Amino acid sequence: MNAPDKVAASPLVSVLVCKTCRADRHDPAQPRPGAVLSAAVAIEAARSANQQRNLSISAVSCLGNCNRGLSAAVAATGSWTYVFGALTVASAADLLAAGELLGNAENGRLPLRGRPDSLKGKMIARIPPLPSKQDDIS
Repeated sequence: MNAPDKVAASPLVSVLVCKTCRADRHDPAQPRPGAVLSAAVAIEAARSANQQRNLSISAVSCLGNCNRGLSAAVAATGSWTYVFGALTVASAADLLAAGELLGNAENGRLPLRGRPDSLKGKMIARIPPLPSKQDDIS
């Protein structure tokens, strides 16, 4: 197998960070905390080896988790999607670590063992993978 085939076989991993999250007493003159977290994830990815893997980082508008603070989701092709809340800017590297774990998971599930401590107990939802056209949905 040549290198391009190996890369194509790796799942695309996405870290989606809500850029519109803000604190209850957010000063409108300051950047939204969600935008700060999103930038921190991008900076951390640029510093780490994660940038060279099939990793996508996206700042998205509103994950609909406003009452639970800063939110982000980690998803991978053919895997479950995990939504986390009550994050801090310090969670940036841990979101990337979770993305790497999910991308390497053989069963498409983010293992609890090895999951960064800052994400434990902060999962809001776990969403199953979308069925493919070949899957029987009945």
